[in-house]
Amino acid sequence: MLKKLAKKVIAKPKIAPKTTQNAPADDVFNKVKTWCDENNTDIFIYSGPIVSNLSASFVNEILQKTDCRKNCLLFLTSYGGEADWAYKMAAALKKRYEKYDVVVCGYCKSAATLITLGADTLYFSDKGELGPLDVQTRKKDDFFGRQSPLDIFQSEELISDWALNFFNKAFLRILNNGNGIISVDVASSIANKLSESLFAPIMAKINPLEVGEISRAMSVANGYGEIIKSANVKTDTLQKLIISYSCHSFVIDIKQAQELFERVKELNEVQTLIYQNDKAFTRNVLENPFKTGFIFDALEFLQPK
Repeated sequence: MLKKLAKKVIAKPKIAPKTTQNAPADDVFNKVKTWCDENNTDIFIYSGPIVSNLSASFVNEILQKTDCRKNCLLFLTSYGGEADWAYKMAAALKKRYEKYDVVVCGYCKSAATLITLGADTLYFSDKGELGPLDVQTRKKDDFFGRQSPLDIFQSEELISDWALNFFNKAFLRILNNGNGIISVDVASSIANKLSESLFAPIMAKINPLEVGEISRAMSVANGYGEIIKSANVKTDTLQKLIISYSCHSFVIDIKQAQELFERVKELNEVQTLIYQNDKAFTRNVLENPFKTGFIFDALEFLQPK
């Protein structure tokens, strides 16, 4: 079913895992299938943006699958996308499986990181990385541009620091140069007016409606995160992912992930077998999001043709 669906909705990459460095295709398929049977686990690969058409295909396949095993292992690679669809993907996995684990082989950012909150265990390759949960919003007067909420809030914080430092320096300089003639109140008033005249025009450039939109977007990520998160998520992790990182592209590797989640591991033998099965497939699908989207049942994809 996934293969037929992929042909209709998703451009199939010109990649075929015919052989591996260590084993022929038959051996790879048999080892993965044996592991799936022994661990009662389905394996899926999702590589691409988390958007309506691609994510809907994944959700439909999960919900309509009639021969689900008990657990699910998801190889997830994405720069992110829509928080609504990230929630729907995680909710579908939780509905159909007792638990799901996520394998992070490359970029797994923003909305993709939101999906990892529901996982029981996270597995990382050396190149695996998560990202902050700052939902991207459109730039004002720029139809194609996107911006991170962190940009706005960090700008406000930076300007506030500048204004406070300027006030303190101006206040002390006026007071010291007054030689006791200028009172504290007068020095404070002068410093305040100087700060206001300098920084008020800068602060006026920040649109309160835009800030409100960003705040709502971040509250959506927080709300979905609270619903999705599993026992693998540590107490302050959600808030850290939303507000504690300096930029949207911040790299959260396995070492940092271990500070955010209870169970974070390196790839196991079977995951490594899939990851190293074909260099082109690893580079173009597992480490980097496939541009037009790639969704497959791993066993179906690995089955020798």
